[in-house]
Amino acid sequence: MEDDELPCKGCIYEEFKEMGEVRDLLAKLPTVLDDFCCQERSFERWSCIFNQYQEQPHLIDPHLEEVIATLLGYVHGDARLLQEAFKYLYVVTKMRGFKVLVRKLPHEVSDAEQVLCLLEEQDPAELETWTTKYMLLLWLSIICIVPFDLTKFDGCVRGAEPSARAPFADRITRQIKIYLSVGDKSQDAAAYLAAKFFSRPDTRMSSLPGFATHLLEVIRRSEQNAMAIQERTLLGAISTLALIFKHCERDALLVLADETLALLLEKDMSVSSNILVRKLRIKLIQRVGLTLLRPRVVTWRYERGSRSLQDNLRVEPQQKAAACQPDAAEAPDEAVPDHVEDVLEELLTALSDKDTDVRWSAAKGVGRITGRLSKALADDVVQHILELFTYAMGDTAWHGGCLALAELSRRGLLLPERLDAVIPVVLRSLVYDEKHGNLSAGQQVRDAACYVCWAFARAFEPHILQPFVAQIARALLITAVFDREVNCRRAASAAFQEHVGRQGTFPHGIEILTTVDYFAVGNRNHAYLHLSVFIAAFEEYDTALIDHLVACKLTHWDADIRQLAASALHRLTARSPRHVLQTVLPELLRRTTATDLGSRHGALLACGEVVHALSLVAVGGERGSIGDLLGDDTLNQLKDVVRKLEEAKLLKGVGGELLRPAVCCLIDKLSQSHLPFHRDPVIVLWQALLDECIAHTADSVQTAAIRALPAFLDEFCCQDSVLDRGRVVDSFLARLDTASPHIRCGFAAALGCLPSGMLQGHVDRLLSTLLQYSRVSDKDKTWADARRAALLAIHSLCPRVAFQLEGDPSVVLTRQSVHELFGGLLAAMDDYTVDSRGDVGRWVREAAMTCIESLLQLCAQREARLLTADMVAQAMCALLKQAMEKIDRTREHAATLFFRLLANDDLPHVPHRAELAALLDGWEHVDWQSAAESFPRLTPLLALPVYRRALLQGLVVSVGGLTESIVKHSSASLLHFLKARAVMPAELLPFAALLLSLFEENLKRDRVSLPLIRTLDLLLSNGVFDRLAASDDSFGEQLAVLLGKEVAGCADAAKLLVAIDLLCDLINLGDKARVKSLGLLSVLLCHKYPKVRRTAGSKLYEALITYDHVLPDDVDRILPLLSDTNWDDPVASLVPVRNELCDLMAVPRPLAKRSVAAARPAVLP
Repeated sequence: MEDDELPCKGCIYEEFKEMGEVRDLLAKLPTVLDDFCCQERSFERWSCIFNQYQEQPHLIDPHLEEVIATLLGYVHGDARLLQEAFKYLYVVTKMRGFKVLVRKLPHEVSDAEQVLCLLEEQDPAELETWTTKYMLLLWLSIICIVPFDLTKFDGCVRGAEPSARAPFADRITRQIKIYLSVGDKSQDAAAYLAAKFFSRPDTRMSSLPGFATHLLEVIRRSEQNAMAIQERTLLGAISTLALIFKHCERDALLVLADETLALLLEKDMSVSSNILVRKLRIKLIQRVGLTLLRPRVVTWRYERGSRSLQDNLRVEPQQKAAACQPDAAEAPDEAVPDHVEDVLEELLTALSDKDTDVRWSAAKGVGRITGRLSKALADDVVQHILELFTYAMGDTAWHGGCLALAELSRRGLLLPERLDAVIPVVLRSLVYDEKHGNLSAGQQVRDAACYVCWAFARAFEPHILQPFVAQIARALLITAVFDREVNCRRAASAAFQEHVGRQGTFPHGIEILTTVDYFAVGNRNHAYLHLSVFIAAFEEYDTALIDHLVACKLTHWDADIRQLAASALHRLTARSPRHVLQTVLPELLRRTTATDLGSRHGALLACGEVVHALSLVAVGGERGSIGDLLGDDTLNQLKDVVRKLEEAKLLKGVGGELLRPAVCCLIDKLSQSHLPFHRDPVIVLWQALLDECIAHTADSVQTAAIRALPAFLDEFCCQDSVLDRGRVVDSFLARLDTASPHIRCGFAAALGCLPSGMLQGHVDRLLSTLLQYSRVSDKDKTWADARRAALLAIHSLCPRVAFQLEGDPSVVLTRQSVHELFGGLLAAMDDYTVDSRGDVGRWVREAAMTCIESLLQLCAQREARLLTADMVAQAMCALLKQAMEKIDRTREHAATLFFRLLANDDLPHVPHRAELAALLDGWEHVDWQSAAESFPRLTPLLALPVYRRALLQGLVVSVGGLTESIVKHSSASLLHFLKARAVMPAELLPFAALLLSLFEENLKRDRVSLPLIRTLDLLLSNGVFDRLAASDDSFGEQLAVLLGKEVAGCADAAKLLVAIDLLCDLINLGDKARVKSLGLLSVLLCHKYPKVRRTAGSKLYEALITYDHVLPDDVDRILPLLSDTNWDDPVASLVPVRNELCDLMAVPRPLAKRSVAAARPAVLP
């Protein structure tokens, strides 16, 4: 994998660099409260600074006390400043962790009363101030463990009467109870405060029993499907009890343990739908179990070395080996309370819970409690965990079992004598994969199994794991390169690295680890196709990798994995060809008719890949023939695969849609392997099957068949074959005449795949037929994809044909053939078919552009005399036209092809090559899809007469389009170019004439005429043609005439609204243009659509105000008529007003049309 393909490794900081900015933000904190925007910006910047250190929170430690002291200095300010300070402090807490930050908070005895009073002043129901309450509760948790007499603060409530003063301990207890029932983060802080407060010696015996009774009563009153409020209270009670059992002394908790456990077992909250309830229940149960068992370090546990590296280095090897062995002289077993069995049962049952968090908590609980049991009881626990690893238990039990085994290993509680039973279970877990519908349920099991292997590397000495090294190494490498999920591949790679570093016994561990690292396995294709081949170079792993692919991945539920496995098997075959030939290939052939669809699919894919790989091995080995290597029996089995599938009708129906691409791949690979089937009738069967797949409606089937066709025809359609070349070509050509676009697409692509040997004698017929089906006809107007396929077939065929000035047109491309082909390709460039998918004609245009560029390049390379100046000019103009249009991808494609042609010095007759040479500099780095870059670069070419018409044809479509960015940049480029020439009317005259010519050619063609009207409106409104109109008013008159023809009889309101804008611009373009435009506007003032009438009236009003010099005498009478008339009134009432306006503007009144059936007044054009 290249460096640029590696995933981002993250950002590593060496120090907290923003402390100066942090100090500035802290100093400005009191002042930003007056401006809400500044307040928000300041807090966002504060959050941004600290969030970027989320992965390295320790970097803040040198400055943490300063930040805390500054923020707490604002606590004595007003309420708003206090809330903001604690908001800032919470961000720091989230980054560094509350356990670290709480130790840095001030905890003098004098702070106790102040903090408690601040907490009492807060409103528990206020949601916006939760950060304040959370931080105050945390602050109180560090203060309350300071060894001082709580009774000294009794009666010290500020502003309270002596009779109303409550004891300090009761006040804290009351606040804890209040915040344990809230629904925000304050509940967690209240639970932590309770655990710390009741761990004090003076409250442990006096207040804890009553508070615990309150919590147990809350749990007792809870219901199974409680409302959200009750559920919040329940969560607060359970989490608080769990923390109390964690932090308080065991002697004080023993009196509560039995009652708590009995209540938890009675309520049976394990069926609750709330994951937090189940997780906290398990956490509390394990805490109760730990309370029932006396804390001790069991002497039987396996311990590897010391926690201190320095101590490990000092120990002699003999002493280290002795320390690793469990103590044989175990202390006498202690009596285990009866309730511990209930605790273990609950924890072991929770290992199969449906949620990962619950299983993880249960696994940690199993590890902690097992560490206090006798060796015999601990062995029973391990045995019960191993019983979870049955396929009847499901994936959750396997996952929980793996987590528990990892915890036991980490704590030295999994003894070496148990590894014989544990290692096979872990190895099975590494490949566990169970399909549930369309999903797989094995990902978390395999990930946890990698965690177990990682724990083994840290827990056991190398000589303990030595008997299992080969199995573990192979299993981890198989998972690292062949697992479907990236997290499992990376977990396996990390576990392998841990073993290499700590055990040092894995074969070729260092060599493999330098390549198969955490980041390299991130790309699945790279892992399958490259890393696996690298690993297979070591003989300890090659067979294992191949066998795993055959056993697991070729039968995988994901078709993409089966495809990758087959490709990987092709690459691995060269590492162990004998094993593949003798063991793998027979098994694959047997599976080709298996009952399971996935197995058949994988076997078909792999058979072709393996045979092809073996053929490559045979060429370089002692046996030069693949037939000699495989033997007659295997050849006959390969020959019968397709026939058996056909006879069993396995290629029909839904399953057939999956198998057909695999069969095509098999035929492709067998053809590339040069199997000796040339005179065998099976070739006819293969061709018939490929023909069916080419005509298939599924794109995947059709693509696979077309991909297999070249190799098949090249190998088996020869002189000594049962297939006749001429008949195959005739058959493909005949199938083009069809009523199905899919079939035409398929066989057009098939014709493009014909080998060079099959083209002889059919060149003219092939190209003319394909050219015929690339044209738009009434029958297949919407078959744009079929026309594109025909053009792409031409593009594929031309490089395989010779070019000559004269010759046999059925064998070579002659001058006449090239000219006919070029004319057809130019015609295809005008395909602007539109259907429900949009402008599908762009597919045809892009394919035609590709063909034209390829044809010119081939002619320039092979026979430049075939090209004429007219042909090259037309091609360059056609490409420039497309390079100026509105579709980004088409514009990029056209510009790229244009500059490729321009860069070819061997291409003759390029118009204005010298002027165009300046554009060549850096054209490869231009983003031609970007309108901001493409239009300014190409618009200056309008100065070259040869390209002017083509450029304007494309440019007006972009300028008059609807896409904002395209319109913006194309308009700016065109205006900049024309305004530079507007001072000289003679220079604008060719452009004006060209615009009129384009308008006349595209009358009633909305694709061009509508954008052209918008373009003309833009140019006239910006005064581009003002000087031209002053010297010659024929341009405006001709434009008004063409516009009248365009809108005559038009019922499209959108077009009429655009035309109104241009008509108003024409008022200022000479007297003749003014008269004609005002006449057309007067017609539109009585149009049948009210919106058209209303727009015509308002636009005419604005135009007459703008161009007040055109009607200097009567404008004061015309403007009130236009503004005061309600143009939404019926047409009949508007006709007199319109006629009066016509008289005032000195234009003829429009004549009303009369229907043939009956006279209907005021029905105007």
